[in-house]
Amino acid sequence: TGRTTLIKGDTIMKLNCLTGKVILALALIFSTAVPVFAEENDLAEVQKSMKARLKDMVTMKKDGQIGENNLGYLTARSSDEKVTELVKEENADRKIVYDTIATKQKVSSKSIGQARAKQIAEKAKDGEWLQSTDGKWYQKGSADDPAKKK
Repeated sequence: TGRTTLIKGDTIMKLNCLTGKVILALALIFSTAVPVFAEENDLAEVQKSMKARLKDMVTMKKDGQIGENNLGYLTARSSDEKVTELVKEENADRKIVYDTIATKQKVSSKSIGQARAKQIAEKAKDGEWLQSTDGKWYQKGSADDPAKKK
């Protein structure tokens, strides 16, 4: 059940999950009103949902229950129901954001997610789980951290 949301002008949201502040970086500048299709949520609702999950997400990352994969999405590292539900909800919202940016930039949503994954990895705190571009999981700051091997 989708809903059409019209966005006119600048819409800026920022996301910086790994530093503990969700601020979604979405700069959408449209010269005319452009329909953006967002499943059930408009971007303001998505931002609100992401901010509401932030505290739990930061705690779960710190505890090693979730990690950031190389496609810009969360991956559950625990089978706990609260963890899997948070991952599902966050990833659904990220997909909306990535799809919106991709539509505006006329690129694939996958490329937007991969670019975001690199930003997230750069800003991650030591000990957080990340997935490298080759698919290997590592903890930021560990001996396996690709940034440490450079």
